[in-house]
Amino acid sequence: MSAASSTQRGRAFIAASMLLTAAIAYFVITAAHLPLLQYVARERRWAWSVPLGEIGMDWYFRAAIVFVAALIAMLVAREITNRVPRASSVRVIRFVFGLAFGVMLWASLYTALALAATPRARYPGGEVHLHDD
Repeated sequence: MSAASSTQRGRAFIAASMLLTAAIAYFVITAAHLPLLQYVARERRWAWSVPLGEIGMDWYFRAAIVFVAALIAMLVAREITNRVPRASSVRVIRFVFGLAFGVMLWASLYTALALAATPRARYPGGEVHLHDD
């Protein structure tokens, strides 16, 4: 086994671990309905809760949490790769990538279904008012 292929597999294991952790973090944040810091564009401010009828964008905060989780996973996976050479075997890398893409699929499906149900759940009658008329 050459040093280059070992290094490449180590990097692949780190990337797979980061992807898995990011997918899990996104899924947990989305499914748990945790209070997230939201940007209220009309008022140009950040808020933990948005008044009814306003639209808050929680994407920025959600993305920051996922990024931090992936960064921590990178550091942990790097240490695992340095200490446990078998962690960067092809079987382990394929398993972690497969698990990561499975979690991403579930997170995407959950997000799509949650977005489809949100307007009717939040606003009586199903109508969404974006402007004060």
